Amino acid sequence: MKRKSIILTIIIFVLAVLLAGSRYLSPTPQTQALSDEVEPYLGPMMGDASPPSEPVKLVFIHHSCGDNWLDDDNGNLGDQLGANNYYVSDTYYDWGPDSIGSNTDIGHWWTWFRGTNSYTYTQALYDTTNKHASYTRPMAEPGGENKIIMFKSCYPNSELRGDPTEAPPPIDSNPLRGQGVGANHTVANAKGIYIDLLNYFESHQDKLFVVITAPPVQDSTWADNARDFNTWLVEEWLDGYSYSNVVVFDFYNVLTDPDNHHRFRDGSVEYINDQGGNTLYYHSGGDNHPTAAGNQKATGEFVPLLNYYYNRWKSGGACQALSGASITGPANGYTNTLYAFTAGYTPSDASTPITYTWTPSPTAGSGAVVSYTWATTGTKNITLTAENCGGSATQPHTITIKIKGHYNIYLPLILKNYAPPANGGLVQPSDLVYQGAFRLPGGDTPPLTFAYGGNAMTFNPNGDPGSTDGFPGSLFITGHDRMAYGELPNGSQVAEISIPAPVESGSLSELDQAEFLQEFHDVAAGYFTALEEIPRIGIEYLDAPATGPKIHLAWGQHFQDDITTTIASHAWFDPNLAAPNLQGTWFIGNQSLYNTNGYLFEIPTSWADEHAAGHYLGTGRYRDGGWGSMGPALFAYRPWIDISGTPAPSGTHLEETMLLLYESSENTENIERCLDGYQHPDEWEGGAWITTGSGKSAVLFAGTKGTGAKYWYGFTNPDGPEYPCVYQEDVEEYTVCRLADGTPCPAEDLLDEYLFLNPAGIEEDTLGTGVQRKYRIGAVAYDRNNDLLYVLELFADEAKPVVHVWKVQ
Repeated sequence: MKRKSIILTIIIFVLAVLLAGSRYLSPTPQTQALSDEVEPYLGPMMGDASPPSEPVKLVFIHHSCGDNWLDDDNGNLGDQLGANNYYVSDTYYDWGPDSIGSNTDIGHWWTWFRGTNSYTYTQALYDTTNKHASYTRPMAEPGGENKIIMFKSCYPNSELRGDPTEAPPPIDSNPLRGQGVGANHTVANAKGIYIDLLNYFESHQDKLFVVITAPPVQDSTWADNARDFNTWLVEEWLDGYSYSNVVVFDFYNVLTDPDNHHRFRDGSVEYINDQGGNTLYYHSGGDNHPTAAGNQKATGEFVPLLNYYYNRWKSGGACQALSGASITGPANGYTNTLYAFTAGYTPSDASTPITYTWTPSPTAGSGAVVSYTWATTGTKNITLTAENCGGSATQPHTITIKIKGHYNIYLPLILKNYAPPANGGLVQPSDLVYQGAFRLPGGDTPPLTFAYGGNAMTFNPNGDPGSTDGFPGSLFITGHDRMAYGELPNGSQVAEISIPAPVESGSLSELDQAEFLQEFHDVAAGYFTALEEIPRIGIEYLDAPATGPKIHLAWGQHFQDDITTTIASHAWFDPNLAAPNLQGTWFIGNQSLYNTNGYLFEIPTSWADEHAAGHYLGTGRYRDGGWGSMGPALFAYRPWIDISGTPAPSGTHLEETMLLLYESSENTENIERCLDGYQHPDEWEGGAWITTGSGKSAVLFAGTKGTGAKYWYGFTNPDGPEYPCVYQEDVEEYTVCRLADGTPCPAEDLLDEYLFLNPAGIEEDTLGTGVQRKYRIGAVAYDRNNDLLYVLELFADEAKPVVHVWKVQ
């Protein structure tokens, strides 16, 4: 990409106001009958992934991989389960009678549940409150037995030998029965063990048994067998098993690729296992223990899925066969336009999970919501097959595709019958009165750090309710950015902080420091995995009457394929970061991703109702170089579909109202139909819709503005300022910044007097120095009730941002 550079200065830019089984053989009843403790259940019905309303006791049998998954400094599963109302216990090596906890290979499960001493082992398991891993129990011990039994074998169990098509032997002649990993550790023998376990599980309907598949290894020798076996567990093992007290989570699959999933999404179970390879993706060197990034991805997918399985089990669980399928989607459309289609089924109380198969394969999406696009005209046919435990149903759908004309509309400014408030008018730069700044808390270890973070920020008026310092509420801020190619896939986590009184000082040591109200959480774990190369993120807290408090999310990356509708970019999650329950993802119409996923802010309700069809969120982006729009773009949208706040189905192209859009540099080499004063190296990183108590208003964008007659991305060429930029080794040959006429750049005091301007000299070869500094300003948030504007200055406190505060008069 051609890089251009010259003088960059920090400004805040104000615009006029314009404008989300089985073959388990005949079960033999055991001596223990169904427990009298099973209570009638009157709570959530099928399809519900909400946490239990009362604490539920859970025990997890595991070794080292499970320990890491539970640990609060690794996979954080224990804390996440606690946040979802599960009282967690766990067993490890040497636990229990005969040190049975040391035996967790596939063959050992027969000893636990079917062997001579199984009653002794399982009763100890049901009674235990043992805690080995590092996690917090947020509630008192609720009493009674453990109701949920999770068990997992370690990664050597993924090295299954033999022919995967071989039939499982009868249990009496199965050489793996009671044995560890060895020569008899084959796919067929492992299947035979699990088939026999169903005899025990059927006779213990008062327990929910959760099979966690063994994690993968890096060696590919037996990887195909591991894939075959674990897919069989998920898709075939429970065929014919008529109860809902046995479930499988494919831990193995989730760890093989960022785009492989086993999760609850859009009201049903999503199981994607055909991306990437069959070996461990999340590894560090030769160690086969999954990394924290992989474990955290698994946590994000497993906990909502467990909630769903628990609610289904408590609701009764007898299989209700589906009798019909339906497709909701358009009957007419245009070429090269992506259209969403949603699967349905009857009866409404049919047992889940339901598997959806679409023919032909969708252009995008999977499960209940998919999208198609066609390059040619004519009648196009789609077929849906829906299947559950009781049967399947098929439904066809046709859509007629025509050619649609394409027209570019450039809107440098839109005033829809707008008259500035008579008593106030527009906010002016002089109305912004500096209050001071404060520092962010925490250390420097990624991903749980604000260092190299600050991509997104939003204000929560309901946060930190005990504050009395005149700066109420709290801020949600993203931490260290995700990094692509597996380097930091669990970056861009979100934390909530308090707002201390800002201090006006040029010394960082004199500033107060915020405190954590909620620690970092990977709220988007498993999502946006194809958008990790220099992420662009926006978040906005909105407490709408229909939805209640939600944090809306926009996500993109620096380079986006110009096929603009292939990756959904928006979502929402709950402010309780420990249980984010992310909903989405959605597209903003058919708009380019270069125009929609950089900043996000609330649009005042009265204005949105009158001018933007009730779309209460403003989203947009400016991509340097003008690749999307030569100036900041802005669109209004609303991601819920009814007065009850129901989120739009994943994959939906949300209706948008265009508020601001300029010409794209992809269409012309000229600087035309653009923002007044536009230059290619401009950076607009944050935005807010300002309204004040005095009656003034404005749409504000904050960033780093290119200035000067010549400009490009980068540094001065030693051959002269009229030449393009060069790499760092050449920069050192030319130490003095030059203006377009060749004269030295002005002193640094032309920059904003309030900014610290990278005092530690972090990565100056990338960030620049003097008036050539860039990437100075990050996200923006606005406290409408108190007229307070919060702006992040990046790389102000070593690699961390600092929060600056202005009062808008």
